[in-house]
Amino acid sequence: MQRIALWIVIASVSLSALLGILALLAGDFGDTQWKVLATTTSVTGASVLAMASTTAWGRRYIWWLAPLGATTGIAGFAVVVAGIWVDPSGNDVWWQSAGTLIVVAAAASYAALVSRARLTGALRWALWAAYASDLLLALTLIVIIWNDGGGDAAGRWTGIVAIVLASSTVLIPVFHRMSAHPRPASGDPGGAPDARDLI
Repeated sequence: MQRIALWIVIASVSLSALLGILALLAGDFGDTQWKVLATTTSVTGASVLAMASTTAWGRRYIWWLAPLGATTGIAGFAVVVAGIWVDPSGNDVWWQSAGTLIVVAAAASYAALVSRARLTGALRWALWAAYASDLLLALTLIVIIWNDGGGDAAGRWTGIVAIVLASSTVLIPVFHRMSAHPRPASGDPGGAPDARDLI
């Protein structure tokens, strides 16, 4: 399943890149070329989110992040592409729906990616902090999307949560390296368990 998804991503990104190059090489760079370029960018964005979310596929407790991230990412950017060509002027719900779907996809993809880290018990707080801030930031952004910005307080809260998320993201690979230990040889019952197998 992951192999099929990977080939679909490769094909879509390659096609998008080709169309984008053709649009840029066109003699007159008009409205149609801008739409083609925006469409190719959207397809690439959907492909990246789908590929990132599939890292959770087959995992014990977080397998659902894969279909959640892939479907919402594809659906969100599909709404964006449709809006580019249909131009639903004045239809705020259209773009709010697209933004909501993309935020959910990004949050799911992020959680799927950081879950690959192997942290020892004393350091796993960084992983849980990343999960919590990822969820809080997604919920905050969705509220802002549907409430026309949310005002100054919402902006400050978003900044705080984003800082916590960024800090956790930076610490996770450091803690992952600090937690590294050699895997036991095949058939060897010894050695510490792989934390990734517990998720």
